[in-house]
Amino acid sequence: MSGGEYSTEAILKGHTSSIVALEFSPDGKFLASGAKNGVVLIFSTSSWVSLGNFIDASPISVVKCGDFFLVDAILPLITTVQERIVVGTSTFNGPIRSMSIFPASRRAAIAYGSEIVLTKVLFNPPQLSDERKPLPKPPSASQFSTKLSEPIATSLHFFGNKDHLLVTYATHGIIHWDTSSMTVVRSITPRTCTIGRSVVNRENTILAVPNLIDGVDWYSLSKYTFISTTKPLYAQKLSDSSTPTFLEGDKMIVGGTNGEAHIFGPENLFGSLGHTGAEDILSTSFASNVRGRKFIAIGAAGFPGAAGITIWSAVSRRKYIRPFAMFKDAIPTTLAWNQILVLTTLLLLSSAWVVHLIGELMPI
Repeated sequence: MSGGEYSTEAILKGHTSSIVALEFSPDGKFLASGAKNGVVLIFSTSSWVSLGNFIDASPISVVKCGDFFLVDAILPLITTVQERIVVGTSTFNGPIRSMSIFPASRRAAIAYGSEIVLTKVLFNPPQLSDERKPLPKPPSASQFSTKLSEPIATSLHFFGNKDHLLVTYATHGIIHWDTSSMTVVRSITPRTCTIGRSVVNRENTILAVPNLIDGVDWYSLSKYTFISTTKPLYAQKLSDSSTPTFLEGDKMIVGGTNGEAHIFGPENLFGSLGHTGAEDILSTSFASNVRGRKFIAIGAAGFPGAAGITIWSAVSRRKYIRPFAMFKDAIPTTLAWNQILVLTTLLLLSSAWVVHLIGELMPI
């Protein structure tokens, strides 16, 4: 590993096909993983043991976690109830490229094919609402081409409130939609004519997206302007289909084609996390508070032996530092002071006896 801040925690097995979707639950108790052969596995982050699985006839491409797990294809809804996995289904045509859920209102935006629809997550039974509102087509990006293909949304992000949706299109730029009025609020023209899947930081101030040519582009969401491009090392290529993930601060991680996931910032490449025997790294996820620890999960493509999940944990010096509160209870009591006094007296007497003995053996 060359990331410096992380070490290998575990390697999770169970998948026999490329792992294309990963997400930690908000409470940090579970990790959901989806593969191309339609298998979803749920792992416990306390033991890294599989707690259950779901098998669908269609390939999995998106996994979203809230107080539920939401998966693509026919969109089964997997709810955790007292650590049990309850599965419900809802019909919805795929393949789904991206999904975003606004937690407070459970509003969902789903991109499939060249369409984006707005709907809502329901419970009892768990399913998607039948009310589905399509988002208009984006304006043409005429600066790139006069004959663009159908708009393909690679990433969706609710931000600010439930009515504001940021959409990254492969060839139609980055557009901030007001979904209540179905109008464009602002837009960003990318550096390159084609971009991949994007990620937004927790503060909703920065968007990072691989440009599929020379690295990762960074954009300001307060000014809607380009910030910088960070490039991988020579001979390293970013995976076209990998979904990036923001870490803490202004660092993000995205999969590469050489079996490594790369950690970038707006100014430079920080390091890489590897997966033995892997080809493309197709999925990443980050959890910042799992019982006080931080984890990165990366999922790999390739033959069954390489189709595993590597868990990386943040290296911390805190475990070597004793908290001050523990020293507080170690203040000597009266009995302890008496014991210290006796030991000191014995030590002084012993020292005096040694000096006397030396004087007897070595007279002047």
